[in-house]
Amino acid sequence: MSYDPALARRLQSEAETRGLDLFAPLGGSRADRPLLSEGERRRETGLDLVADHNLGWLARARKEAERVARQQGEVTVEELRRWADEQDDQPNHPNAWGTVFRGNGWRPVGYRQNGRESAHARRVVVWALSTPLPEATP
Repeated sequence: MSYDPALARRLQSEAETRGLDLFAPLGGSRADRPLLSEGERRRETGLDLVADHNLGWLARARKEAERVARQQGEVTVEELRRWADEQDDQPNHPNAWGTVFRGNGWRPVGYRQNGRESAHARRVVVWALSTPLPEATP
């Protein structure tokens, strides 16, 4: 699925109604920011914990995500899963996949249907770099 401007406007409007900015730079722990519910606060706390226990893997996955995004203009978690399978480099916990695109530097630009059989055709977010990052020097 490609970027849907009408959907993006609707989501942004809903977020603004609730006092949230979907595209604001994220600083610190998400669990410290006002959220919609106690359940969301607990989810963010859990993601913070799983990220803390996968720091090395997370750094490698984010580096690969940035590489792919620079090369293709966008990236999905499924592309990173294929990379991890090829490298035999998996996180310690499956929820770590949900932490790859957290924080500054990324913006959602659409959705795509997941191709993995085990994913049951669910949609995944298509991500792009939110700001051009300096090119890595060799």
